[in-house]
Amino acid sequence: MSPEIHAQPTSRQHLWGPLAPWLVFVVATWPLRAWIVDDAAISFAYAHNFATGHGLTSQPGVTPVEGYSNPLWVLVVAALDALRLFQPLWTPKLLALALAAATFQLYWRTLVQTLGAQPRHTTVALCLLAAATPYTVWATSGLENPLLAFLLVALLAALSQPVPRWGLAGFLCALLAMTRPDALLLAAVPPLFALLALRFTRPILAALTRHTLGFGLPMAVFLAHRRATFGHWLPNTHLAKGGPGLPQLLDLLLLRPPQTARLVELLESVAGKLAAWVLLALAVGLVAAWRSRRFTLRHLPLLLLLAASAAQFVLMPADWMPEYRFATGFVVLFFGTVALLWPVMLDALHRPAIQRVAGPLVVALALLLDIKRTRTFAQQPTVPLASIAQSAAQFNAAAAILQVQHPSLLIPDLGGQLLDSKLRVYDLAMLCDETIARTLSKDQAKFYDYVFAQTKPTFIHMHDYWTHLARLDEDPRFRRDYLALREYEDADDKARFGESIQSGDFVRRDAVRDPRDVARLKLALKLP
Repeated sequence: MSPEIHAQPTSRQHLWGPLAPWLVFVVATWPLRAWIVDDAAISFAYAHNFATGHGLTSQPGVTPVEGYSNPLWVLVVAALDALRLFQPLWTPKLLALALAAATFQLYWRTLVQTLGAQPRHTTVALCLLAAATPYTVWATSGLENPLLAFLLVALLAALSQPVPRWGLAGFLCALLAMTRPDALLLAAVPPLFALLALRFTRPILAALTRHTLGFGLPMAVFLAHRRATFGHWLPNTHLAKGGPGLPQLLDLLLLRPPQTARLVELLESVAGKLAAWVLLALAVGLVAAWRSRRFTLRHLPLLLLLAASAAQFVLMPADWMPEYRFATGFVVLFFGTVALLWPVMLDALHRPAIQRVAGPLVVALALLLDIKRTRTFAQQPTVPLASIAQSAAQFNAAAAILQVQHPSLLIPDLGGQLLDSKLRVYDLAMLCDETIARTLSKDQAKFYDYVFAQTKPTFIHMHDYWTHLARLDEDPRFRRDYLALREYEDADDKARFGESIQSGDFVRRDAVRDPRDVARLKLALKLP
């Protein structure tokens, strides 16, 4: 919106505009106060080892493998750990609160003072963001999402200035790419905006040069460090999970069904079953705003970043975790767009009486639905760190019973194990183990040799999808070398793949010297 048609925000609006959404965020995230997702502890473990002089490695003495996908977040955690200010539950929560406060402050100022949004509508839109479940869940999960949200808003602020700060924008793009590798796509936004805004005039060379230097220099240092530390240009997480290729990009550009379905899914992250209606309302609002010149070129960075964040989500491999972990950027920018379009959409109703009622009703309903949705998630949150830390303590106790030298464990649930385990942990989920990432389901014979002939883990724990991938029963050495402490037909595998396969907990036969240790192991592991 055009700032000249609105009165300057009052000092009270400057105070409550960013504070109100932060207070909503505190209330909305309260049900999640005791939850940190186990994946976050992988980053915590690397950060702790780095801070204590062991290098960027999953466990002290282990060959460095880049098993995290958030290098900048690892560095932030490592700095706090080195200062002895890091605790796995409360430090990430306090960081989330601080980053949310900074995000709302900068976002409100950018939308109101730079992009001309109405203060009241901006505050309401940011309150909706603060309660949006995909934002609240992952901002407080212990992962890098709140840092990514802040950096993205900072990038928007840099590009939205009357004279865009091209060098700073490039630097922020580099920081975003170091926060999440898929955020590298956002680095294309400043050059594209420069081409559209400057229209191939002479200043475009200076703009592109500043952006390239701001982005390229820190990225060159970062990539050189990665190569020197890990021996690869790409992280091991890319090898384990895969990434988008040319077919996925073409599907997106041509709006083919696989990617259009993902776009619908993305819109459902913020609109639920009303996604189609919300999309229609936004489209009408955008057209009306552009025709009335309420949207101009200075609003283009917001729309370009929104589109790039949508593409970023669509091109990522499907995530098994609920509540749209990779949609944080889109969710944040979506509500900024709502702040700008809200008056236009209300104007389309024409009748003042309906306008007065429709706005508060939509906001109240959205807030209530999102808070309920977050509470539902909190009742069964995704793989809590606390439960895996408890598992680590149990395997520590089991290893103490056997009294074997250099005990080890093959397991897919990693974070809590890396933080607390006294065993050498092998990552069945592939993130922290380059050999497993290269062989599991790709060269199964080599995977079996790695497990049964090379590493020979003392304990094996597997369940669900990881049992399906490992298929250890297909190698005769599994039953020859391992004794089942507990095994069961995996219901998840049966439902998903229609196969009967055994999950459970297993111990090497040669580690059990006393038959009575079997009962002791079951007791230590709290097995039936």
